[in-house]
Amino acid sequence: MVIFGQHGVSGTVEGLLARFGLSRPALPLLALFSGPSAEVLHTLPLSGGPSAGRSEGAVPAAAGPESGQVWQGVLGGVENAVDGGETSLDLASLPEVSGLRLGNGPLVELVGQVLEQVS
Repeated sequence: MVIFGQHGVSGTVEGLLARFGLSRPALPLLALFSGPSAEVLHTLPLSGGPSAGRSEGAVPAAAGPESGQVWQGVLGGVENAVDGGETSLDLASLPEVSGLRLGNGPLVELVGQVLEQVS
């Protein structure tokens, strides 16, 4: 579980967004992976302030009165799974979470590619 774009966007985040097929207007977002070899990225848009990584004029990814609370339900689902000793969690079953197939390989390979570029 990683939050992207909550406090700005680094070169590493830019590289990961490109590998995931996402762009800055999608930020901030909560990214969930089932493990290092995951080939599906699950995302939940997060609401954020005007400097939360979006380009000027971009529409917030999560709008509406309850959007700030959806992430709490998702986090609660993850916490319940961990507290219950579950070894896996169906990320697609979490509320308002969308799955995105990573077309460039598993997560660990994409992160390795980005790290090679920024180092």
